[in-house]
Amino acid sequence: LLEGIERIVTGPRQNYYAALFLVRQYQRDGNEARLDSARRCCEWTTDRFARDGYLSEWLTFEDGDWVPDRHPDVASPGAMTRVYLALNEVVPEPRWVEACLDCAVWSMRWQRHQPHDPDLDGAIIAEPQIVAYHTTFAAWGLLGLAQHLRASVEGT
Repeated sequence: LLEGIERIVTGPRQNYYAALFLVRQYQRDGNEARLDSARRCCEWTTDRFARDGYLSEWLTFEDGDWVPDRHPDVASPGAMTRVYLALNEVVPEPRWVEACLDCAVWSMRWQRHQPHDPDLDGAIIAEPQIVAYHTTFAAWGLLGLAQHLRASVEGT
C-alpha cells in the first residue's frame, strides 16, 4: 500500500478501502509514509474523476494507461467522500472538501446509461442486495458531507 495506488489499482472502490485504511493507520501511529500514500490514492481518484467525469467500476491497463469501463460506479463517489473527509480531519485542505462537493453533485444526478434499453437509464441492474450496497455508499458520502458542512457552519 505504501508504494501507492499506481501499483495496486483495480478500481476506484478498491482505492477507497486502501486509502481509508492508510488514513486510519496514520491516525494510530503517525507514520508519514501512510499519510503520503493515502494522499496519493485520493489524488489519483480525483484525477480519474476529473478526467473521465465519473468513477468506473473497473479499470483495464491498456497501452500504458488505466482505461475505465463504461459503467459508472454509484458507490465510489460516496465511498471516496468518506476518505476525503477523513483525510481532511488529519490534514485540512480545501481540495478535499471540494472533491467531496464534486462527488455529491455527481451522486445527486448520476445515471447508469443502458444504451440497449433506455427505459432502464438511471437503474442499477443487479440483485437487491447489490443495489442496497451501492446506494448505501452514496448515502453515507452525502450524509458525511452534510455533517461536515453543518459542523463548519456551526463552528464546531
